[in-house]
Amino acid sequence: MPTDAIGISISEVSATNNGGSVSIASDGLSLLYSPAADFFGQETFTYTLSDSTGTSTANVTVQVFPVNDNPDAVNDEFENVMEDSNNVLLDVLANDSILPDANEDFSVVSVTQGDQDGSVSIGNAGLNVIYTPKVDYTGQETFTYTIRDDNGGEDTATVTITVLSENDAPVAGNDALNVPEDSVDYVIDVLANDTSHPDPDEELTVIGIGGTSKGGVATVAQDGKSILYSPAPDYFGIETFQYTVSDGNGASATAIVTVTVDDVADAPDAVDDSFSTSIDSPGDELDVLDNDTSDPDGQEPLTITAVTATTEGGTVSITGSGATVTYIPPSGFTGDDSFTYTITDDDGLTDEALVQVAVANYFPGGLSGYVYIDSDDDGVHDSDELILANVEMTLTGTDFQGDGVQLTTVTDARGKYEFTNLKPGDYVVTQEQPQHLVDGRETTTATGTTSENSISVSVGQGESVAANNFTERGRSAESLSLLDFISQTPDPSLYGSFGTSRDEQWVALDSTWQQYEETEVIWHLESHTLIINVTDESDQQETAVLSWEAGDPVRQMHTDMENLIQVSGLPESFGFEPVDDSTGDDTDDSNDDDTGD
Repeated sequence: MPTDAIGISISEVSATNNGGSVSIASDGLSLLYSPAADFFGQETFTYTLSDSTGTSTANVTVQVFPVNDNPDAVNDEFENVMEDSNNVLLDVLANDSILPDANEDFSVVSVTQGDQDGSVSIGNAGLNVIYTPKVDYTGQETFTYTIRDDNGGEDTATVTITVLSENDAPVAGNDALNVPEDSVDYVIDVLANDTSHPDPDEELTVIGIGGTSKGGVATVAQDGKSILYSPAPDYFGIETFQYTVSDGNGASATAIVTVTVDDVADAPDAVDDSFSTSIDSPGDELDVLDNDTSDPDGQEPLTITAVTATTEGGTVSITGSGATVTYIPPSGFTGDDSFTYTITDDDGLTDEALVQVAVANYFPGGLSGYVYIDSDDDGVHDSDELILANVEMTLTGTDFQGDGVQLTTVTDARGKYEFTNLKPGDYVVTQEQPQHLVDGRETTTATGTTSENSISVSVGQGESVAANNFTERGRSAESLSLLDFISQTPDPSLYGSFGTSRDEQWVALDSTWQQYEETEVIWHLESHTLIINVTDESDQQETAVLSWEAGDPVRQMHTDMENLIQVSGLPESFGFEPVDDSTGDDTDDSNDDDTGD
């Protein structure tokens, strides 16, 4: 062992009392000391000196001063982050340590971004890390973070994140297409623009359809890959509906289908007809188009373009520039004959129907008359006397073949009733006595009898028995009010009863209203509103809405009879166009002829 000049050297050293290490240096004259890791404070040990004369021992006291230790950042693994998560808080400090230092805090001071383009940022006060994976990314991603303690010590660790796959909802795209009118089960490939991205292995199917907006029918095809669509019959225009698509893993999406249904020409609709004629008729013009229609193509004109031979040898031909057919039965034939006809519209589309003609062994007759108010009880309809419309008339009797007959009609806007196509026989016409009116006389020009509210007449073969008239004297006493006796009160041009029973439903019209083909009067009790509809010879209709609340000349004729209503004023005062006399309307003349005694 080395010695100094006088032969002294360190020969022995004891163990330290706090775990430090001490050893004799190579020169034998000094000691090498290292405190225990992270130790600070006092530590003691002894050493022995030796020379040729002997040994001596002494104590050593070492004061170890503290210095700052770096914190310990430990790598982390997170395996529960779901795909498309947002701002996930990662507690990376949970396994990090400040030891051996005490009474120090540490926090995250920096982060790197994820190696798979995930977003990483420092959380509130550096106590955590905020992580958001890239949209639709699944798999592992890593980044590093650095922590720092209160005395500037730092350490860095790595975070490994496993981003777990989560089912993504499919994306359904809206669809728009054109479909021909009247299509049936038109296939719509709604999935063509839908996608399961970013889940490439999923198979999309249609699982539901909402209601259609215009009455069409939409159903899911059997394979679930398309929709079968049928627009409502004859509809064209735009229709929409919603459908739902599923990815098979519980996620779904909806989209809108907009269908433009293109208009196509529709064939006309020819409807079967039944007519009757008599034996050896010289020819009957049959209006077979009357019940045919070009709908839904609007008012498209129809033309008869073909007829077949009749089943019984009658003669049929197209007449009236294709608007009618004329039928002549075989000579001496009675029974049922038939033929078919074809109609064509402007688009060249056609349809055909069957016409059945009953050829009777008699010539049909008719019976008609008028109902009016005969104020002077002379049996003659004077120009200032009102007619009665909407009065119910019933015909009963027995025809020449012994069959019972019962028919019902109502008087029209000119007070006329008519029963047509009658077989020869004996008949009774009965009037439903209008309530609130005083019964007058019944008259007939035919050989027959009259009684209260009934006329009995015989109708011969081919005979039209007219002028079977029923009259009323005027309003009954109980329906009159004080206003009826005031001289300044204007005369009504129209009044009527609008009750619920049949005998309370009639309208009295003066001559100014008889210029129209039809006059309809409707009373709304709750709103005190009277609606008048008139139709002229050209089938042009006009309407007036009157109300006594609006100041119109409408009034209740008796305070105790709320449905007995009168109107004062000419049709022109309510905005109705008068009928031009130049049209040749001879209604007034025919009424006078037919209602006279």
